[in-house]
Amino acid sequence: MQIVTPEAHRHGITVQFEPSEAPSTVLVNRIEIQQVLVNLLQNAYEALGQAEAQSPEVTVRSATNEQFVEVSVTDNGPGLPDDEDLHVFDTFVTTKPDGLGMGLAIATTIVEAHGGKLWATSNPDGGATFRFTLPIDKEGPIAKEGEKSDD
Repeated sequence: MQIVTPEAHRHGITVQFEPSEAPSTVLVNRIEIQQVLVNLLQNAYEALGQAEAQSPEVTVRSATNEQFVEVSVTDNGPGLPDDEDLHVFDTFVTTKPDGLGMGLAIATTIVEAHGGKLWATSNPDGGATFRFTLPIDKEGPIAKEGEKSDD
């Protein structure tokens, strides 16, 4: 995610990417899913900035099973307030002093429009993990007209 890496470096945040070893195909609008990931990463960076963590870190992982690809964004910031866990995805609900409360609501709409789900949990050791799923395309890559598919 080159688009948000410079900001992480500017704030001294270590970002690790751990992609799934099992390749899979999902049919998505790349720009929209990129918007979801950028929003989750920006939120993690801002949470880490507010917490002033000693070694701020964000890990982006993907995992697959037979039905879904799951992407997670984990930080070691302050975590989610207990009373906000169920509401952070609602429109106009924010935990940030300058937030509009639209980012996670839009991200939820995008993920659900792709047949997936978006949720968050506080981590036992601190920080938060935001996860979303996208259904695997069982048909495999779609060949363009006149081309053969390499299933």
